[in-house]
Amino acid sequence: MSDPDSAVSLPPGPLYSGDFADPFVLNVDGTYYAYGTGQHGELGRRAFEALSSPDLVNWTPHGGVLEPLSTERMDYWAPEVARANDTFYLYSSVGHGDQGHHLRVAAAAHPLGPFVDRGLNLTPDEPFAIDPHPFQAPDGTWWLFFARDNLGSARPGTVLAVAPLHDMTRLGDAQTILRASGDWQRYQAGRAMYGGVYDWHTLEGPFVLFRDGLFHLLYSGGAWINESYGVGHAVADHPLGPWTEPVPGANVLHSAGTLRGPGHTSVTTLNGQDVLIFHAWDAGHTRRQLHAAPCAGKMDAPAPCLQCPEASHWSSLQIRVHGVVRPSGLTCRLHLGCSPRWGCLGWEALPAHAAACGGWGPPSSRALSSPGGGAEYGQARSHSQWAARKPRRGERQGHSSLGKDESGWRPPYGQWRVL
Repeated sequence: MSDPDSAVSLPPGPLYSGDFADPFVLNVDGTYYAYGTGQHGELGRRAFEALSSPDLVNWTPHGGVLEPLSTERMDYWAPEVARANDTFYLYSSVGHGDQGHHLRVAAAAHPLGPFVDRGLNLTPDEPFAIDPHPFQAPDGTWWLFFARDNLGSARPGTVLAVAPLHDMTRLGDAQTILRASGDWQRYQAGRAMYGGVYDWHTLEGPFVLFRDGLFHLLYSGGAWINESYGVGHAVADHPLGPWTEPVPGANVLHSAGTLRGPGHTSVTTLNGQDVLIFHAWDAGHTRRQLHAAPCAGKMDAPAPCLQCPEASHWSSLQIRVHGVVRPSGLTCRLHLGCSPRWGCLGWEALPAHAAACGGWGPPSSRALSSPGGGAEYGQARSHSQWAARKPRRGERQGHSSLGKDESGWRPPYGQWRVL
């Protein structure tokens, strides 16, 4: 997914102190523009606060960028901006509270606007539609992914859909692509909706990338209002699917340590490396704030390092598990990885001056030490012992001799990364 030789360093906490939910970041000629939910056109002010940054770390606020539809207080949610030729198009939903949301599009000549609504309801036949995500496929076609309500499954609620996007302002026929599949996606039990009462499930906030010949879909599930919220992952060979989840569950982001209710992701790049953009609640649960974390490795493996609560203190994401070295006081610590079956495999301490704290490659036996003997591996072998030996017959470079668990995951072997 990313160049393993380009390390990206980002702050472990929020990047902006204000309320900045549903964040989306667009790189325009080397400047990053962030758009988020938080301003709703009150008192005639523009909706959707925008920030700019040269490096994803230092952000300058610019106020609202979307001219409100009217002087009436409305709720403007989840902006995303796409550039086509010399025009910037802002997609969002507009409604009242959590009722009556429809997708709309506005246009501007500059990423900071002002964006002016084109007077088009993109989803007039939907009772509820939110979280539009414009995506250009490798063949040049545009698609709009979004979330809509649907009662026609065993887990009724909000599902993900996609429609062809014509001329950036018109939608073709929409098709549902992903429905709730697990209890973690439950928003509320016994929720009164559409004249009935349902065990309501929610999938929302779709974001799509094309990597290594596959389309990758990141989506948020559960209840955004609490710490059940998280991010799952699906893959397909075409925007219309079929979409499948290699590993069910909130296996990209979920609450752990000081990370509370993370979700609504987008992805940008910094120094050739993919960076995950998302929001999470502050400690007082009063606002959702902008966060970012490097995506190291590839999207095709099942277990991110944030499966381990201890890993969350540095808020960096591994979508493909390798060992991760991170300075911690006077030492660096090697995260051995997390398995869906076995859980966290633990950490190993490294001297702060060790050469292993500065690069990519197989761990050296001199730098690695294993307090406790690495008992998580069974047979009391440490990660350094696994890394130091040659692969046995039938193994391939990069894995230990332990068998796969049910998800196909193996413990990491001989690879690590400083983030």
